[in-house]
Amino acid sequence: DTSVPCADAAELMLAELGFDPERADDPDGTTIAFAHCPFAELAAANPELVCSLHRGLLIGFVATIGGGTVVAFNDRSHREPCLAQIATE
Repeated sequence: DTSVPCADAAELMLAELGFDPERADDPDGTTIAFAHCPFAELAAANPELVCSLHRGLLIGFVATIGGGTVVAFNDRSHREPCLAQIATE
């Protein structure tokens, strides 16, 4: 199994918040795409604030759960959908 230990919890948390996450595991960790942003309208108007809040939420959540580290977070200014890469510790 190549999944990151905290990826299941992160995927569930994002689903509960309405992000409709799509996940891909590989030997280096897990990539989670935010297929739907429930705050898309706000993010379009102020991406620096909204996307930073989402990044901080995920980084803090993963750090609290343990077993992985968010090594990349590509927000709407980089790509759509946004995605995060979580590596095993």
